[in-house]
Amino acid sequence: MSTRAVSAIGDRIRQAREQRDLKPERVAVDVGVSTRTIARWEAGRTVPDVLQLVALAHALDTSTALLVGEVPSDARHPNGDTDVRSLRRARAR
Repeated sequence: MSTRAVSAIGDRIRQAREQRDLKPERVAVDVGVSTRTIARWEAGRTVPDVLQLVALAHALDTSTALLVGEVPSDARHPNGDTDVRSLRRARAR
């Protein structure tokens, strides 16, 4: 994986966390990792493994696809919502 891709994943993790007004400490507890690990992910120094990515997406109420860039980070439900439940409902229509 290129350093650019790793950095982009870190940016999306940080953006998702900040959009939900979550502190890194809270996300770390929910995912089962250290705050230092969250900081490394957000800085683009490392990336979560598959199981951590799933737990992270759950903790951030988003999708793994959004975190890894398969879905544009500006994907929105027509009513402006960005949470994963709204995006899923919009896609189902």
